[in-house]
Amino acid sequence: GLRGRDPRPLFAALRLLSIEQPRLAERLRVVLAGRLDAAEDQLLRQLDPRIAVVHVGHLDRDAAAALQREADALLLLTSHSGVSQATGKLFEYLTSGRPIIALAQDNEASRIVMETGTGITVAPDDIHGIARALAAAADGTLSRSYTPRDLERYVYPAPAEAVAELIECAIKRRRH
Repeated sequence: GLRGRDPRPLFAALRLLSIEQPRLAERLRVVLAGRLDAAEDQLLRQLDPRIAVVHVGHLDRDAAAALQREADALLLLTSHSGVSQATGKLFEYLTSGRPIIALAQDNEASRIVMETGTGITVAPDDIHGIARALAAAADGTLSRSYTPRDLERYVYPAPAEAVAELIECAIKRRRH
């Protein structure tokens, strides 16, 4: 996947959940928005049709935000390849008012989700952990534990102001 993200553990977790807790798995529907490359499209076509994964294609910003607000939980897929991983998608999710399942470990996305109480984190390759997180979304446990806090520093315009402040500091250091 894009930038080292691999959806295969997610799909394996969905299969595992459909085997171990079929009634709970029936309540899940994973909605993917955005463009898929050929390999991702092939992975989707190989899924068991009983696993409800729907690809809605590319959405404009307003439609994507509306879809996020309607969701019971939001899924953030990161990779093991870098520590940053705090993409624009994470910041969109923080403003949605919905709990996040961050498939993230030892990176900024994981730290921010935990720090803000906006969801749970699971290693991107932990199939059993991902299955447990999906079950928590399906049975409402994740929503009941959603306790966001201290989001102000991650919501626009605060990040832009922080960057501007860093730039000003760098300019001042360069002058001296």
